[in-house]
Amino acid sequence: DNIRTIEDFNAFMRSKVRGGDFAGEVKPGMLLEEGRGVMINSVLSGPKTPLRALLGTTTNSYLNAINEAVGASIKAPFTGDIASRTASIAKLKGMFELVPESFTIFRKTFKSKWNADIADIRTRYSEGPTRADESWSTMGKWTERNGTVGDKAAFYAANVARTLNNNKLLTWSPRVMSSIDETFKHLMSRARAKEVGFREALEAAGGNFDKLTPDILKEAEENYLKRILDNEGNIDFGKDSFLKKQFEEITLTSPLKGIAGELDNVFKKAPLIQPFYLFARTGINGLNFTYKNTPLLGALHKESIDILKHTGDDFSKLDRLYGIKNANDLVQGAAQGKES
Repeated sequence: DNIRTIEDFNAFMRSKVRGGDFAGEVKPGMLLEEGRGVMINSVLSGPKTPLRALLGTTTNSYLNAINEAVGASIKAPFTGDIASRTASIAKLKGMFELVPESFTIFRKTFKSKWNADIADIRTRYSEGPTRADESWSTMGKWTERNGTVGDKAAFYAANVARTLNNNKLLTWSPRVMSSIDETFKHLMSRARAKEVGFREALEAAGGNFDKLTPDILKEAEENYLKRILDNEGNIDFGKDSFLKKQFEEITLTSPLKGIAGELDNVFKKAPLIQPFYLFARTGINGLNFTYKNTPLLGALHKESIDILKHTGDDFSKLDRLYGIKNANDLVQGAAQGKES
């Protein structure tokens, strides 16, 4: 709506290439965007980053499952809640059973990510710029035809950076880390299916454990997996907020709050300094995860207090904060707190 004349179009294209203000909106420009991509890929190019991501995510995911199982087991003799203990153990057992399958999933996912456009690669540290070859070609033609010397210099430099960002060898680390996250997303969904499937099957059996058979449990797991898949067969975290919360927790990607959240927003709006802020979110979330899972001290964590103090059937606050939508999720969350 703001482009009415050829001068408006030239100003718009110039802001896209070099950056600057157009119609009251400041654009960073493709030169800065692509240069930021080169910087981020360079920072992430070392082998330590994906290795730490793999080891950290593995440790966090199994620590959460162990916490649930131990917490539910400690609570069971006092409350008689055998269902929660069995569901937690089924989830933990499922995670160990899925270890061989995880290697197959990772290989397939990595093959897909290796052949994907870098713009489609999302990691816990970076997001590829939204790109389209046709739009880039249009900017190139405009630069050659109507661009100034400065416009041409900016576009040529951005084009070199874009070529580097499209190079698979130079962007191997984000592709590996994206594959790791996708693999754990699948494994956690499968483990969650065992937990939810067991509860739903037990409820359908009227609480009679003797009526549960492997076929019934398998059918319940498959029903859960069908519910959390979108039309394209991808896992939709929006259909299970508790699973989403658990995934963000183990990958250290939970949204930051307070002063940390405000700083995070500032750096996102400043592409020039964003590469120097890559590990802040995961670092802060790592401290929070350690605090939450420290014995005794974890009982003072706000999440533990909110869960243990909850009463009634209104889970709106817990759903908004921790993805807890029902009593079963509350029990699982409380089991982690009791273990701590």
